[in-house]
Amino acid sequence: HTYTVKMKNSYGLGADASATAFVGIYTPPFEDALDTRESINKYTFKVQGFEDDALNSGMHFPAWGDPCLEVDHNNQTAENHEMWVVFPWMEFENETVYKISFERKQMTWGDGLSYEIVYGDSPEPEALTSKAFDVPNPEGWDYNPFEGLMILTNDGGRKYVALHITAPTNGYLYYYMRNLKIERQGSSLAPDVVTDLVATSDLTSKLTMKAPATDYAGRPLAELDKIEVYRNGSTLPVYTFESPEPGASLEWIDENAILGTNSYFIVPSNSHGRGNAVLVKSFIGFDEPVMPAGIAITPSADNQTATITWQRQKRGVNGGVLNEDEMTFTLVKFHPEAAPEEQIE
Repeated sequence: HTYTVKMKNSYGLGADASATAFVGIYTPPFEDALDTRESINKYTFKVQGFEDDALNSGMHFPAWGDPCLEVDHNNQTAENHEMWVVFPWMEFENETVYKISFERKQMTWGDGLSYEIVYGDSPEPEALTSKAFDVPNPEGWDYNPFEGLMILTNDGGRKYVALHITAPTNGYLYYYMRNLKIERQGSSLAPDVVTDLVATSDLTSKLTMKAPATDYAGRPLAELDKIEVYRNGSTLPVYTFESPEPGASLEWIDENAILGTNSYFIVPSNSHGRGNAVLVKSFIGFDEPVMPAGIAITPSADNQTATITWQRQKRGVNGGVLNEDEMTFTLVKFHPEAAPEEQIE
């Protein structure tokens, strides 16, 4: 909502003053670039376990540099300090998986730094006890994208989601965050992922796997309709396992795999939707050899001759098989003290 205040006196109208505020509750899909001061004002900063003051910690819109949400903290003690960046209040569905993604970078010094996404019924730290996933420290000096899954079962409804920061001891933290997204990924009752997946790199391509035994939330899978196999970005599946038993061992030989690298995208599904997909690759056909292993030179007893031995590799540079019948080895003698044009014999 945008509110405008109009002012006037006996001499006429003055300038208008306006302000905009969101009234209500957010629902996914939610997207916030975190690139304005007004955007940052929708977020709440909470601390616990230390006396907070503006000189040592805070969440704010930076005065210079890239627009983002910035968290600063200075801790010159041996105790870890905890902070929460609480997102706006949102309505979530039961039995639903949500993908939370954002970009972040940091400058830090000290020990014990960690991040996680948590949620709860209140914006207070005491209520933000349900953990969605850990957030690893960003690498390098530039923004790193990251995404994780928040899996809700019967605990949907109106929730507060927060980035929980355990600040480093005897050090400092400057954390920068932008481009936050919260999107519906699927149903928590959908299959999780196939396991023990192997794609053999041979003259033919054979896929072996175990069907998912659990749903997204880790509960025993009640139903499994199919597992679809896509090859090299195909629009339609190249093979489908129909109605496999949860946890069953499965096998398929791809008679139409191309020579070279083949990528397989494996997706299980049931009546609640598609599950967690996984990618595996294989190399079909004869591969390019790699360097022999275990090269050794053994002198004779009178030190007049040498025996050179090596181990023939079984797999090539892409993990594929080698055509051993046509493989040859070339031995080259090097004379380091000879003229350049005579060093190699």
